[in-house]
Parts: sequence; C-alpha cells; structure tokens
Amino acid sequence: KRKNMFIPVLGALVVVCLVGFFALYSNFSIEITEETQSSDFLSNKPVILVKPFSSIGQEGDLASQAITESLISNLLQYGGIKTLSSSTSYAILEKSFSNENLRKQFDVSFVISGNIQTFGTTSRLSVELADLRPQQALMSINKDFKLEDIFEIQDEIGRKILEKIQVEAVEGTKALASQRDFHTYEQFLLSINRNVEWRKWTREGNAKAIQITKKLEDLGVDKYVIQNARVWDLHQTILLGHSTNPDADKSKMLEYADDLIANRGRDDDYLIRAIIELDHFDASCEYATDMLNRIQDPSANA
Repeated sequence: KRKNMFIPVLGALVVVCLVGFFALYSNFSIEITEETQSSDFLSNKPVILVKPFSSIGQEGDLASQAITESLISNLLQYGGIKTLSSSTSYAILEKSFSNENLRKQFDVSFVISGNIQTFGTTSRLSVELADLRPQQALMSINKDFKLEDIFEIQDEIGRKILEKIQVEAVEGTKALASQRDFHTYEQFLLSINRNVEWRKWTREGNAKAIQITKKLEDLGVDKYVIQNARVWDLHQTILLGHSTNPDADKSKMLEYADDLIANRGRDDDYLIRAIIELDHFDASCEYATDMLNRIQDPSANA
C-alpha cells in the first residue's frame, strides 16, 4: 500500500517555514533518477493469479472458461499490477501448486478462484479473492444470472475485484473515495491507469497521464475530477522540467486549484493547493497550513 502522503507534506511544510526551502517534491524528482524510480515501481507490482474457474453442468464449462479469460483480460489492462497469463494459469492448475509454492515460484500475492453452477438457463457464479501474504480471504461474491447476461456479469465482477485489489495492494483507502467519481468500467480503469503512469515520475509517465486525463474528459467524467487531475499533471510537468511555458502552466494550475477549493473542496483539492503554493508560488506557510488543516482524512491523498 502507498505511504500516507500527509505526514511528509507536513514535514516539508515545517522545513519550508523554518529554513526557507520550498522543494516539497523536488527532492524526490531530483535525487532519485527517472530510471531508478521506474525500475522500483515496476518491481513492486503485486502479482495476481486467476485460477481457471470450475463448473457444474455442461453449459457451465463454456461460461467458466469465458469468466476466467475475461477476468485475466480485464486485469491485464491495469498497469498497477502484474497478472499472470492464461497459459500460466492453466499450467499451474495442472500441476496443483500449493499456495506456498505459488508465493515462492511465481511471487503471487493475490489469487482469484471460483466456480459456476448451471441449472437450465440459470447460473450461479461464486468468486473469491484471497491474499496469500497473510493467507486470508479478502472478499467473496455470489451472483445469480442468466447465461445471456454473461458479458455484463464479467464486467461487473471484474470491476469489483479490481476495486478491491486497488485498495489492498496499490492505492489504499484513497481508492474508496475516488470510485464514486466514475460511472463506467472504462472510466474507472482509465483513472487508475492514469494514477499508475503519474506515479512513475518520468516524462513518459507524465505524458501518458495527461493523455488519459483527456480521454476521461472526452468520456464525460465530472469537470472537477478532470481539473484536479490536470493540477497534478501540470505540477509534475513543471517539476520534471519539460513544460514549454512554465509561467502559463503555473497560471492555469492555480486557476484550476482555486476553482476546486471554491466549488468542491475535497481533501485532495486542499492537499494539492498546499503543495503548489510551496513548490511554485510564494511559499506562503500560513496559506499552505490553512489548506492542510482543512483536510479531514489525511489518507485521502492523490
């Protein structure tokens, strides 16, 4: 899980106010090379195994295979995790690996398993998501459906599992707060992939994050969600040193951030407003402190 950003922000704020430095993120972006950050990011991805679903009933065989392949395909689209391929999944099934061996040989962190029972035209899908590190079940889903609705069920189950993995392994409790902002699976998947690209702290990741923000806007995501993303994107663009017009970008960043404070006022809006005050403007400790004091949940960071 990600570390709480609120504590280092407060620490940096104290340093800024006492000794006059105002590099909240610049130390992170300067002292650690882009190559090292990207390498560390990729190596820390949790590994996910989708075990082939079992079935009861002849028609259930096709449905179980479809669900298995769909879950693997959906999870492969998320850059914050590493999902083992379909061929690996079926090979593991044949060799009957224990959970301990899965951890040792494949570094698996999470396992998704389940079954489908089909009687006539009605089926019941049972799914379990388990964390192998503490050896505990994280969630279970039971869903009755008609076979003709299997495509809708695949997307629904895929999103629920992805949301849970995102909370447990990648973004922590902040993910819970952001889920309500996205009304389709496509929007949700794009949003978490945008976060993955942004956290690489590289020029390539920044460029991809900006592209995804534009796609989310085109898909009709709430304008304040888009504005918040753009503030973070611009902030990173400037600190990475590849803004073509830093003054114009700072002006736009401030415009978006102040509009967010005035019209939405979420914790994440106060956080980024404090950060850009210290990193890009007059380093007003009083104003930045006021922004941070408005945050209700310190874990709800970007």
